Amino acid sequence: MDEEVRGNARRACRRLTPVWSAIRQVQSFCWGLGCIWFLILFSVPAPAQFSLEVPTTRRLAATVPVAMPASDLTAWVVDLRNADSTVRERARAKLLGMSRHDLETLQTVVAAAAPLNSSQSTHLREIVTHAFLATETYVANNRTGFLGVKDLVAVRVELRESKAEDSDEGAEKVPDIVDPLAGAGEETASGDTGVIISERMPGFCGYRYLDTGDVILAIKENQFARNDLVVRTRTVRDLQSAVRSHEPGDTVTLQVLRRGKTIDVMFVLDAFPQAAMEGLAIDDFRRDRENAAQNYWDEHFAPLLGQHVS
Repeated sequence: MDEEVRGNARRACRRLTPVWSAIRQVQSFCWGLGCIWFLILFSVPAPAQFSLEVPTTRRLAATVPVAMPASDLTAWVVDLRNADSTVRERARAKLLGMSRHDLETLQTVVAAAAPLNSSQSTHLREIVTHAFLATETYVANNRTGFLGVKDLVAVRVELRESKAEDSDEGAEKVPDIVDPLAGAGEETASGDTGVIISERMPGFCGYRYLDTGDVILAIKENQFARNDLVVRTRTVRDLQSAVRSHEPGDTVTLQVLRRGKTIDVMFVLDAFPQAAMEGLAIDDFRRDRENAAQNYWDEHFAPLLGQHVS
């Protein structure tokens, strides 16, 4: 009897063997499919427009800024009224490097230096606006760099003869801007093309390090390596593509034509605002930021200058 039971059990197991084999194959298939899906899900980066965070305006802004000494701020505020434009510009550039943490000290300096002349007041408002907005937070794409300049136009740059008066030296080739639209994007026999800065947005790196009227000729890659790669920016698209290929916090070097001289300008990129991807939303974004800076100015600095706050 026991032998018969064991025989029946063996026959039943043999009949079930194909079923168990099929089940194991299905399990293996599902496991493999799950692994493939996992790899696809976590290896393919999400589209830039969905990579949204609320960062500070600069990736490196999380570090505690070094406070500027009151003595330095005082000297630079005084220099803003200097008759020498070079001295005024140097002081302005230094003050644009302030953080919002320095504005309280600047209030004390301005109160002590009052009354200010028109040159000081004009520069001071620009400086306070930039310093206040430089640490404002906003919704941004943290994978794409941003300069903070707009209304860009491609221009042709040619070399012209320039000879200083009362000089025995020969004529010198000096870069000059000609025809903002004619030939833009096409290299010429006597020069090249670049992108002129028409407007800068306060609070962003382009506002601090670039001037209105600057012409960006190229962006230098791997500036600390021996084999520097210079990417020419002959069109607006060239410049935008070069900047957006970097991440916020990256240090870039631009080759800039400024007042007839070619210089290198190095700075750290900001994060690309989500509003800039949404067309007209960028106007609301700028207006909201400017209103916040205006309210700060009216409350903290306008009374020091004896201005009427409307």
